Amino acid sequence: MKKSGWSNDEERLLRELAAAAEKSGGSLSGVFREAAGLMGRKPDSVRNHYYALLRESGGRAAAYVPFTEAETRRLLTHILSRRSEGCSVRKAALELANGDVSLMLRYQNKYRSLVAKRPDLVREAAASCGVPSPSEERKRERLGSADRKELLRLLDAKNAELKKQHERFMLLHAMFTKLCELDRGLVRQLAAKGEAVELRKLIDRISSGIE
Repeated sequence: MKKSGWSNDEERLLRELAAAAEKSGGSLSGVFREAAGLMGRKPDSVRNHYYALLRESGGRAAAYVPFTEAETRRLLTHILSRRSEGCSVRKAALELANGDVSLMLRYQNKYRSLVAKRPDLVREAAASCGVPSPSEERKRERLGSADRKELLRLLDAKNAELKKQHERFMLLHAMFTKLCELDRGLVRQLAAKGEAVELRKLIDRISSGIE
């Protein structure tokens, strides 16, 4: 955990994160947490340094440079295409920024702002790339989740039915076993009458059918 010694790159990143958050309506507390994670500092330390920078600059944050229409469409095309391949937004933004972390965060924040505030533009860009938009992905995920829940419900019901059938089978098995034990005495009684063989066959068939 760093305690002091802010570099020019760290200060530039902090200013850009704050400016991007101001433009997109994000909170400074979120900026401080994100910057702290990237820089290995504590959020309170980042907050204190940010306000110190503001005092030094007369209380004004870094100027925000808006995206051009071409930059916006390029950003959407790249991130949407990479997301359809299983890539995360952060990784896609870092690729677009050629490894520049501060620029990556700017791209990432812009993309998330567009998804939240310009879904029409995002859907248009997704259609031009032939990939699903974030809203379509969320809808598919909800449908997939509903299907999984229904499948689990059906499996649970089937398992409960099989359990009841097994319990009935075990009860019948116990009943027939007891009857067979009782019938051994009957077989001995009927032996003198020549009926024991047929009765024994019947008992054997019953026993084999429930095992």
